[in-house]
Amino acid sequence: MGKYAMIKASPNIPAFTERDLCCAVSKDDQLLITAQQPLLESVESQKKVIRPRPRALKRLTFKRYVRPTVDPNEQLDLAAEALERHAAANLKAAAAIHSASQSLKEATEDLTTEREYIKDRNKIEKDRLIKILGKYQQEIGQHIDAVHQMQNNRTEPA
Repeated sequence: MGKYAMIKASPNIPAFTERDLCCAVSKDDQLLITAQQPLLESVESQKKVIRPRPRALKRLTFKRYVRPTVDPNEQLDLAAEALERHAAANLKAAAAIHSASQSLKEATEDLTTEREYIKDRNKIEKDRLIKILGKYQQEIGQHIDAVHQMQNNRTEPA
């Protein structure tokens, strides 16, 4: 018997036709709401829930544990041999990396030497150009002096 039905059936509560049992039960009470709806409407409004059939469970089979027939010392020997092979491969790789780094170091030194040579050559070329320009400047100065003397000779009364 639900709460609403118990309250309605109670002889101590007077029955009022114009009022619901608002003071005794909350207006939002789901039990009260469902008790007031007709049963057929309630059943029709519910959605049918389709539940999938359970899948047939696979039979679990357990395999029997078989002890290894391999000698543990032989297994350790195989593992040690594999480690030695990997160590040899790593040693080869390390030697290749060392060789590559040496080549890079030599190339860097060659570039540094070449740069110094170019810098020295540029300095020598620059000095040579300065000397040549200095000679031209002296020659031009001499020619200018000669032109000035010629002009002075022309302007002087003879």
